[in-house]
Amino acid sequence: MNRHRGYTLVELIVAVGLFALVMVLASGAYFMMINLNRQTQGIATGINNLSFALEAMTRSIRTGTAYNCAGLGDCPNGANSFSFTNAQGVTTSYTLVGSTIQRTVGGVGSAVTDPSVTISSLMFYAFGTAASPGDYQQSRVTIIVSGTVSSGPGKTQPFTVETGATMRGSDLGDASPPPPPPPPPPPGGGSCGTGGTTTERDGDCIHTFTSSGTFTPPSTVSSVAVMVVGGGGGGGTWCEGSDPGAGGGGGGGLVYKPSYTISTRSYAVTVGNGGAGANNCANGASDSRNGGDSVFDSLTAKGGGGGGTWSNVGSPTGKNGGSGGGGAWGYNGGSSNQAGYGGDGFGTGGAAAPSTNLGGGGGGAATAGNGTDGGDGKRYSITGGSYYYAAGGGGGARTGSTPGGGGLGGGGNGGTSTNGTDGGVSTGGGGGGSSSGNGGTGASGIVVIRYPKP
Repeated sequence: MNRHRGYTLVELIVAVGLFALVMVLASGAYFMMINLNRQTQGIATGINNLSFALEAMTRSIRTGTAYNCAGLGDCPNGANSFSFTNAQGVTTSYTLVGSTIQRTVGGVGSAVTDPSVTISSLMFYAFGTAASPGDYQQSRVTIIVSGTVSSGPGKTQPFTVETGATMRGSDLGDASPPPPPPPPPPPGGGSCGTGGTTTERDGDCIHTFTSSGTFTPPSTVSSVAVMVVGGGGGGGTWCEGSDPGAGGGGGGGLVYKPSYTISTRSYAVTVGNGGAGANNCANGASDSRNGGDSVFDSLTAKGGGGGGTWSNVGSPTGKNGGSGGGGAWGYNGGSSNQAGYGGDGFGTGGAAAPSTNLGGGGGGAATAGNGTDGGDGKRYSITGGSYYYAAGGGGGARTGSTPGGGGLGGGGNGGTSTNGTDGGVSTGGGGGGSSSGNGGTGASGIVVIRYPKP
């Protein structure tokens, strides 16, 4: 007779107990993984929000002007608030309110950080904020943010983040530094020639022409260093239909000769005016204008090209000039027609409009327009200080988009429904483009002559 033996009660109890133990251990590990995943997702969400907020802050600061740290201007020791004028010309500030970063635009405040991010410290360190003689640093700000981000109920993760922004448009070169008091001439020493504003520095005579005039050198001088900068082109605008961005004005052409032979006679000096910016339809539509040529003897620095303008009287393609103007939406920038003078003449092309909403930046003496930003100018120390000249203006932008910044060397910033800003005084910088405002006026040129005092 066959007998089939089953499991005993003890064996079943042991088996079920082992199974339950394994399931408990596995479940604990599973729930731990879920909890860790939730914490990681919480931290990632908070950090992504913080990164977005800081990127928006630095982008708006970078395209702004008139930096001011807690009402102090510069704040090398840090402050907890920072204000500036944004690209639309509206006063904007950032400060810590409670545990959030608050942005105030035109008196209206709003939080820029998520409730999952708790800010405990917000510090700004600003440098070079003074746009006046005596301050020759480009404006910049460093931002340090500390706090915690939520990683789950009752759990937080600390962080400290540092970022910074440098003003796109130049606040250098718009005002020459005050020259030091001239030293008394040595017994029997010679004197400088005449023409322009004459200063002496480091044993040299410097003649600065910001308007046309006549230069007469001393009879013993046969060679001079000379810089000639044409007037900047005016910025464009968009006058019909929708309001996509128009082109920024090109910087004036630039000629720099470290050693140029002259004779004992008088020389006529011509300083080119800045080109007018285009008017929008409401102000009587007009096209942007090229800057005027600046001339010294056989050296001519061409005026910068006007920015592309869309209207019944304008051309949407950037105009050719010392440096070309940027193009309006859908059109190319202008080319440089500056003579090379054996490698001593400089100018570049304006940028084509990079998208539907944006106008192209004007070319600068050193670099071409880049997307919607104006190209940088060239830097020289012929006046005694080191300054940039002949930058391109930034392109305009449709309302809601960010206009281009002017290049280093007096390029005007682009605008939206606001006017493009004018080029920096006597730098040959191009005016900023706009969309439905007026284009900025280009800066007048400059001629500087320097030689050892006899």
